[in-house]
Amino acid sequence: MFVLVARFDQPAPAGVLELFAAQPSCDRLVFARSTDEIDHYVLVAEFADAPSYRRALSPFDVRTTVIPWLSTAAPGSGVNEALAVSRQHRIVEHEPTVTPGPDPRPLTPGR
Repeated sequence: MFVLVARFDQPAPAGVLELFAAQPSCDRLVFARSTDEIDHYVLVAEFADAPSYRRALSPFDVRTTVIPWLSTAAPGSGVNEALAVSRQHRIVEHEPTVTPGPDPRPLTPGR
C-alpha cells in the first residue's frame, strides 16, 4: 500500500478532492482539518502500489488540477510505502516493494 500524506494551510479548491477520489486506482481519500489549528489541513490518499499511484495522477484533468494543488503542500509531504497496517485490530506487515537508493548523506567515521 502506498499512502500520500500532504499538509496544507488552506482548504482544497472546489472539485479537486472529488476528481482525485474518482480515480479508479485511488482506494481511499481523507481530507481533514486540525482541531487545534483550524487553518491546518491534511490529505491522506491510499493506493495499492506505486503503479496505482502513478495511474491516479496520469489523467489530463488530474495533471492540470490536482497536481498543481498538491505542489502547494507543506514541506515534508509526500508518498510513503506502508510497512504495517492495522486491519480489524491486528497489525499486518507488508514487505517493501521499493528499493531504497544510495544513502545521500556523506559517510562519517564510525558509520
